[in-house]
Amino acid sequence: MGVLSLLTTYKNRQVIINTYEDDELVARDGFFFDTIERSAVDLTFFKDGKPCFIVSLQQYPHSRILPDFSGYFQLYSTEQNQKIELYFPVT
Repeated sequence: MGVLSLLTTYKNRQVIINTYEDDELVARDGFFFDTIERSAVDLTFFKDGKPCFIVSLQQYPHSRILPDFSGYFQLYSTEQNQKIELYFPVT
């Protein structure tokens, strides 16, 4: 199973999303969501049937599992040195 497919298996949880540019943290978001859906261009978090956070897969075309913690993932762009790290705390 690919990383993006694995992400869509997370449901009814909390996520912490850190956004980096040139290894500098520029944004941190944390919220509860119901489901995650993947399209050809986006990874969308839904709460109460409405999108609550959208990640552009065109902006972050690469993905990997980070071994530091359980439930820790990274979406990144090699050309622009940008990345998003997603952490799903154990509940």
